[in-house]
Amino acid sequence: MDQLPEDVELAILTWANRQSSLNLSLVSKRWRIVCLPEVFRKVTIFGTWAVAEPRVTLFLKSRELCSFVQQFDMIIYVKGDDRRGLAWIFSPNKGDRMVPKRDFPSTLVKLLTNMTGLRLLRFSIPAENVQLFNDAFSKASLRLQSVRGLSLGISNYFLVPYCPELQAVSIDAESRWRRTNVKSDPCSFIRSFAGRPIQFFSMWDWWTTETTSAILEAMPDLKTLQMGHFGSQLRLHEHLMILKNLKSLEQFEFVSMWHVDLNVSGDLRAESTQNQLKESILGTCPGIQRFNIQVPLVMDVSYGGCLITDIETASMVRPRMCRVDTKDKSSPSV
Repeated sequence: MDQLPEDVELAILTWANRQSSLNLSLVSKRWRIVCLPEVFRKVTIFGTWAVAEPRVTLFLKSRELCSFVQQFDMIIYVKGDDRRGLAWIFSPNKGDRMVPKRDFPSTLVKLLTNMTGLRLLRFSIPAENVQLFNDAFSKASLRLQSVRGLSLGISNYFLVPYCPELQAVSIDAESRWRRTNVKSDPCSFIRSFAGRPIQFFSMWDWWTTETTSAILEAMPDLKTLQMGHFGSQLRLHEHLMILKNLKSLEQFEFVSMWHVDLNVSGDLRAESTQNQLKESILGTCPGIQRFNIQVPLVMDVSYGGCLITDIETASMVRPRMCRVDTKDKSSPSV
């Protein structure tokens, strides 16, 4: 098999899922070179501090594997001891350890430094632990020069200064509902990107006109905006009147889980009403080339004929070569 032409090797690899690619990497030194960059293109660590710490330490042992990583996801979710009454005596579930080991932030700095090809960093830790990691990153003068995209918990924007070439940002929706005693301000988060050439921004939150105005102020070169709205009724036209000042905006996606005032009359499922909405959006923001408006169980209107850019594409993460098992989004165990 070592004598196969390179294009044949790549063709074989496109039909292999991650586990098959990992098995192929054990065949020979040649197949190791071909397969490992695909196997470790994306690495995910999800769970408690007790889960994350040994996995980070293990992965750090191989500088070669670290160099293959283009997307690294570290999502920490911990639950404290919430037993009450007799449960405090008889229940074995005492909750998770709420803080990492003292040297773990420094270990994580070494791992991120070794990921020289990292393009997209998904990072979410409890707000109570943010200062500990910020101190360690600052002390090490961490610089993630290759990172183009960040997907963060809303309390984790301390990472922004460490990514000087940042151009794509997404806020982790799930982090909004994790346990925390620290309140977050989305406008402060958005303003932390001022002065950076952000071209892609995605956020699920309770959108207000103040939030949209903060985007206009901090991201004047924005090309793609994804608004996911939780909360009371929103008047979309008020936000479009602000967004029309973003002269570079080309793609717009809006999804709401609640009722929305779309500034149109008639049955929202009717084609004539949907055409009225399209004309309203294009009349207000004529520079938009593609948009998608979704209100679940009510309407789904698209314009432009193409899918809206996602965070992976905006971060220049190389897509998977795999043509089979497309629902396999797992990452290698580390």
